[in-house]
Parts: sequence; structure tokens; C-alpha cells
Amino acid sequence: MNSSRPYVVLYSPTRRDFAIQAGGRKVSKKTRPCLVTALEGDEMWLAPLLTAREHTKMNPFAWSIVDYGRHGPHPPSSPDVNAATFVIPLRRGRTRRWKPTSCFVWTRDAGQLVSVSEFRVLQARGRAAVLDTDFALDAVQMERLRIMHHDVGIAELAKAGWE
Repeated sequence: MNSSRPYVVLYSPTRRDFAIQAGGRKVSKKTRPCLVTALEGDEMWLAPLLTAREHTKMNPFAWSIVDYGRHGPHPPSSPDVNAATFVIPLRRGRTRRWKPTSCFVWTRDAGQLVSVSEFRVLQARGRAAVLDTDFALDAVQMERLRIMHHDVGIAELAKAGWE
């Protein structure tokens, strides 16, 4: 793992497991913030953020709480009393291209693998973006988040008996 940029991107994940574990059936075409959980050569792993909704059928063991800090919305509560909380502090001021909501981050595994070149093509077309300037994160904090994401994913697999 490393602390290379980007840290958070706007992307439209296509992995069906995200939709199923969020309580739906169809993959959403919505672009959403995604935590970059790892960078490996020309590829990056993206864990999507899911807006918290009342009466959701989301699998609480596949998602962890996001706390945007004092400049963001309140973090959601989780049915999983042991849910990890990922502190991803927003900078003061307005965000560009997205609106922060009370949300969860995917932690069941590393997320969706996306090639950096594919991401850049989508970025050039206005269908993806790097959101790093919206967050008060440095390389050390990001490395901690990536390690935490990895560790939470391993713990969830162990609970499910999938080690």
C-alpha cells in the first residue's frame, strides 16, 4: 500500500455486488465519491460511498460509517454496533460536483478495480473527477485510511468464514 494520490474520486461504480449489498438489485449509473483504497501501477481500487437512508435493506457488515468531520453532515448510525468509522475530513467551504451526505463506505473488500487510463478518459469526458481538494487529508492520514480499510475488510471476511 502507499499514500499516493488520488485519495477520493467521483466515479460511477459498475460492480453489481455494491448494489446488492446496498439493498438494491440494479447498478446505479450515479457518479458518487469513492475512496481510493489502493494504487497498483496503472490500476486503482475504488470503494464507493453510499448515502445513508432510513429503512434501508443494506448489509451493515459490508459498509462502514463515514465521518466528514466538523464541515460535513453528521455521520450515520449503523445497525452493526461494531462498525468502523472512517474519518475523511472535509475542508471548509463548498464542494465541487457533489454534495456531501451522511454516508457509509464499502469495506467488504478492496472495492472495484479501475485502470487509471480508463479513469482519465472518463475524467476528460466529465464523467469522473478527482475530489482531493475537497478534503483535508495528507499522505499520512490517507495511508492510515487505506490500512484501516484493508484491516476492516479482512475482519469482515473472517466473520463470514471466507478467510
